[in-house]
Amino acid sequence: METETESPLLEGTIPQPSTKGNAPDLSAEIAKSLEKLPGERIKCTRVYGDSYRVNWIAPDTRADKTSRAVATPARDRFYSRDAAALQTYFIRQSKFIRATRSYGKLLIEDLTASAKRN
Repeated sequence: METETESPLLEGTIPQPSTKGNAPDLSAEIAKSLEKLPGERIKCTRVYGDSYRVNWIAPDTRADKTSRAVATPARDRFYSRDAAALQTYFIRQSKFIRATRSYGKLLIEDLTASAKRN
């Protein structure tokens, strides 16, 4: 599937919500079409109309474990070795996008990139 990542908006314009009331939810198709790193998951949620929020969720492999809560027997009343061994994840990247279908192709516009330019 072809995706469009560059915003066709002119600089200084404000993105407008879709006027289509019956637009289909493209969340699953969007999540499948976007690139991701090995081990990552993509969570796509429809916000309204044809606007979506996309999160790239990655395993936490950071060496600095102080940045997350780690269970310990001395600190946690309900400590479990099984629970302490669970893999934790973090949101590596997050974007707001507008997705539409035109002539059978999924078109994705990055609203986050256009907001940064303004």
